[in-house]
Order: sequence, then structure tokens, then C-alpha cells
Amino acid sequence: MAAVSLRPTTDADFDALFDLESDVEGADMIAFLPRTPGDRDAFTTHWTRITTDATVMTRVIEADGAFAGYAVSFLIDGERQVGYWILRDLWGRGIASAALAALVAEIPERPLWGSTAADNLGSQRVLVHAGFVFDRTERSHAPRRGAEIDENVYRLD
Repeated sequence: MAAVSLRPTTDADFDALFDLESDVEGADMIAFLPRTPGDRDAFTTHWTRITTDATVMTRVIEADGAFAGYAVSFLIDGERQVGYWILRDLWGRGIASAALAALVAEIPERPLWGSTAADNLGSQRVLVHAGFVFDRTERSHAPRRGAEIDENVYRLD
């Protein structure tokens, strides 16, 4: 497996992050991305906001020293959430699991929450590998799918 590490996100990462978030298949799998892949203005507005928000933690994931994706932690209704996005050609190699474990180790708050579209089995495995346990299924609007879908919610105490 690749050597996986996290580092703080910088403005110099925006091009790689934009390319990652422009992957339509990846965005569709995540389902909850509120921006259209490839919309540079919406991307820049979002990433500028979250990288200047003290409640949001953004990390670039590197695999063997190369950009592999990002990990993020943010608040929704006062609850600390985690998320991640890996380059599609790196899926299934354990990189997301290693990155999420590293992110979780940086966050002292508990509980932590993570959620996935119910059909995103790979992301569910990543959460379970990091110690999260299934908490519930709820119906949520998935902007990328233009529909209400089942969202599986996981918790780490």
C-alpha cells in the first residue's frame, strides 16, 4: 500500500482540488456535492470560504508524496462531521481508510459523524475501517442525483 499522509490545504492546491471535484462519476457517487462539477466559480467560492472558516479542517491527502485527494471535517448543526474524496483511479487501495484514520487522530471531539449515500458501499467500508458504527438511515436530498435518497449515517464515539 502507498504511504499515506495528510497536510494542511493551501491555495496552491486549488487546481488539483478543482480537477478532483470536476470528476462527474466521483461527484455522482458522493451524491451530496451541491456544486456542478467543473464550475470553477462555485468551486472557488466554496473552497475560499471553507479554508478561511476556523471551524473547518481541510487536509490534502498524499499517497507516496503525490496528491491523492482531500479529507475534511466541519460542523453541521453543532455536530462534527468528516468527509473525504480520493482520485477515482486510487479507489480500492486503502488510501481513503488510511487518510480518514489520520484525520480522526487529529480531532479530539467525539462523537464524530460521517455519512454516505446508501449505495456507496466503498465509503461505508472506509468509515467502518476507521471505527465508525452504523447509526441510522435517513432520507436526504442529493443535489447530484436531483432526488431524495437514503443516506447512511455513522458515528464514532
